[in-house]
Amino acid sequence: MKLGFDKAATNCNGKIWYFWKDEWMGSILLDTIQQVTIQFKHNNKKFIISVVYARCNALERLELWEKLESIAERVQCPWIIRGDFNVILNKEEKLGGLEFSPNEAIDFAAFISSDALSEVRWLGSKFTWWNGRIEEAKHKQFKNIVEENWKVDFAGNPFIEFHAKLKKVKKALSIWSKEVFGDIFQQIATIEDIIKVKEAQLEIQPSTTNRAELSKVEAKFKKF
Repeated sequence: MKLGFDKAATNCNGKIWYFWKDEWMGSILLDTIQQVTIQFKHNNKKFIISVVYARCNALERLELWEKLESIAERVQCPWIIRGDFNVILNKEEKLGGLEFSPNEAIDFAAFISSDALSEVRWLGSKFTWWNGRIEEAKHKQFKNIVEENWKVDFAGNPFIEFHAKLKKVKKALSIWSKEVFGDIFQQIATIEDIIKVKEAQLEIQPSTTNRAELSKVEAKFKKF
């Protein structure tokens, strides 16, 4: 009530808190330990907001990307994803601390690309978090940056329109790919199993024939 909202709730593990007013009609689409996704209706307009608090471990974040991708498959209205992803896309987004990990960035970039997401413009400093204690002036500056960016008007935003077009293209390409090439990922998994068998055969009997068979399968794997 002190914050000016009528209601409040948390996600399943209590790490993400969200507040809303009575005139905002909402329903939870997905609630997990790293995110909560809610579909809101306000002034006869529907939109979806996903708030993220990702794990620091790259393997644990893979579960987050999969959960959000399941939402992307059925989104039919504007979708906003905000929060702490605990990963960045390039080393220019941080100063100091642990060394930038390209491998972790690849997973994040793949998630953004596969779901046809677009990064919304950001106002002010690109650095939004300080490690450890921070001075009062910096705290105030950070607070102003966050508040200003949350005021961005997404109504009629060209990014959202572009996102909708990309989703249609992605769906069409996915159908075309399966019709022409079949399930590529299943075929890759099958070839990987064959490679293991061929490697075992070569280890047991290191003949020219077995080596050639292994090379043939490896070449097929690289092609896929």
